[in-house]
Amino acid sequence: MDRNTGVGGFEQSGHDVRLGVNLSPSQLQSGNLPATVATVLKETGFSPHLLDLEVTEDILIDDDDIARETFRQIQNLGVRIAFDDFGTGYASLTYLKKFSLDGLKIDKSFVRDLRADSDDAAIVGCTISLGRQLDLRVIAEGIESAATADLLERMGCEEGQGYHFGPPMPAAEFEQKFLKQGAMRPAGVVAPEPASAA
Repeated sequence: MDRNTGVGGFEQSGHDVRLGVNLSPSQLQSGNLPATVATVLKETGFSPHLLDLEVTEDILIDDDDIARETFRQIQNLGVRIAFDDFGTGYASLTYLKKFSLDGLKIDKSFVRDLRADSDDAAIVGCTISLGRQLDLRVIAEGIESAATADLLERMGCEEGQGYHFGPPMPAAEFEQKFLKQGAMRPAGVVAPEPASAA
C-alpha cells in the first residue's frame, strides 16, 4: 500500500473518489494488515468508506480462519472488502458464502466481448443479479467503450472501470483531469480508479 500517493487530497477537494487497492497473499498472511490499514488511514486522512481492499481467490484459498478474522477487523474500520476477478476461479460462489464481502468485480474477460457474445452477456447479467440479491456492490472491469458502459448500466451495473474512462495515470494527473473545477467528467458507469495509487 503506497502511502505517498496524495490520494487524501481527492476527498479534501470536495469529490468522493473511491480507491481500490489490490492485496497480495503475503499482506494477508502478515498478521498486521488491519493495523497497517488503520495507520495509513490516520496518516493520510483518507475516509475508510472510500477505500476498497481487493482480494482474489489465491488469497482466500490458504487459510479461511485468518482471512475471515482479518476481513472482520478491516471492515470494523469502515473499509470494504471486494472480491476481484470474480468468475475466473473454481470456487468463487463458495467464497461468497464463506466470507463476509462487500462487493465483487466482474472479470474483464466477461466484459470485453459483452455486446457480441450472448454467453458473456448471460454471465454478466446473472452476476449483477446475484450481487444485488446478496447486497454486494458490483463493479465491471475492462470497459473499453461507451456502448459497453451503457449496456452495463442498463443491465443494472452501477460501477465500472476501464480504458473507456481513461488509462492508468499518476494521482496528480487524475486530480487535474477529473476533479479540478471545470475538469472533464468521465461519462458512463463510474470514474476510473486512479490505478497508480493502488
